[in-house]
Amino acid sequence: MGTYLAWSVNRPGWWGEGEIKFYLDGDREFPTICGTGTEDYFGGAWNFDAGGYQTFTGPYSGLAQIVRPDGLYKSQTRFGLYRWHLVDRYGSNPIFA
Repeated sequence: MGTYLAWSVNRPGWWGEGEIKFYLDGDREFPTICGTGTEDYFGGAWNFDAGGYQTFTGPYSGLAQIVRPDGLYKSQTRFGLYRWHLVDRYGSNPIFA
């Protein structure tokens, strides 16, 4: 009924751009869900950045986890994002009707 994404950033720069596409219920040419970027799909437009990455949680979307580099081993930032489609009306699935 939704998506949880664990994202690992492996290089510097903006990591969230890219079209989100979900093909449901026999979609062929066009997806039922199509977004303009990862940040828009998960409800954190404009790079999730309000003076540095901050977690936020809502009933249907959020950036629930940020694991920042520790400095010792220079690990990269990790993110945990979610979006639940319980109230969305997509496709012919009766759960969304």
